[in-house]
Amino acid sequence: RACLAINKKWLDGEDPELFIQKVRQSIEYNLGEFIATRKINVEIVVLDTPGQICAHAMRRLHEWKPDFVNVWNISFDMPKMIEWLEYENYNLADVFCDPAVPPEYRYFEWIPGKTERKNRKGKVFKLKGMERWHHVECPASFQWIDGMCYYYQRRKANGMMRVGLDACMSRHCKLGKLKFEVTNVSSGEWHRIMQKAPQHRADYCAYALWDGVGLEILDEETGDVGISLVEDIGYTDLKYLTSMPKGLADALHFFVLARGWVLSCVSENMESAIDKILPDVDNWIIALPTYNVEQCGLRVIKDLPSVISQIYAHVFDADVVRTYPTVG
Repeated sequence: RACLAINKKWLDGEDPELFIQKVRQSIEYNLGEFIATRKINVEIVVLDTPGQICAHAMRRLHEWKPDFVNVWNISFDMPKMIEWLEYENYNLADVFCDPAVPPEYRYFEWIPGKTERKNRKGKVFKLKGMERWHHVECPASFQWIDGMCYYYQRRKANGMMRVGLDACMSRHCKLGKLKFEVTNVSSGEWHRIMQKAPQHRADYCAYALWDGVGLEILDEETGDVGISLVEDIGYTDLKYLTSMPKGLADALHFFVLARGWVLSCVSENMESAIDKILPDVDNWIIALPTYNVEQCGLRVIKDLPSVISQIYAHVFDADVVRTYPTVG
């Protein structure tokens, strides 16, 4: 299923029904193979305002009830949707929440990811767009996920990489965004020409549709949101997905709960008077190469009792389990 909603004002007076026919012709010509193979029912509507377009898209999502709504670089789309809906006096909670939720329990909050992080010494690092972790809070049948940020989170051990949708589709599917030849222009100018020139508008609608269909194909290839996301979330909340210690703590909570115990909590003030006279321990941790690490793991392989494993007892810091070379 696909829904393509078009702003009537954008047509500059062109008859909406005739324009929809042009769009269907462009879709058939440029994407016909994919539409037929995937048996996609493409709904095309022309609406009066951007706010109506956003509200219409949300109605379809509430009808279809997916598990996740995957938006590539949601930090662009979500603020635009909020801007348009608020300008036209829509109640954001009514639009984004499932219609079955009673009005008094509806709420909506867009929580952009942090733009910087600070280490223990106070040094500030600016975060790139793909390093941020955004979150949407509202009761619905689905959760919002930024596919671009999750794609990077799963692969950041490989270092920085190009995470634009076009680059990722090329990397995994040998496909890319829909291209139309407009000679000797920059990327930004290409978009302006495609949107403003009457002869290109229908093709630009096909281009927009492919951004959704192509993202589905990419996710089927990588298995990110369709498979891995649920496993990565585990017991924790989606907004804490990038915090390994938080995920481990949440998993441990349910582990002990099943055995009749409840984890205690700590004080908000973890300092004591003696802390002020203790020596500074910054830079005490040295990450040794794996071959320099003392082999002191447990002997847990029944058939090979002489083999020292890399499974350790009495590990006191959640980060140690994942980060340092004791598990190399």
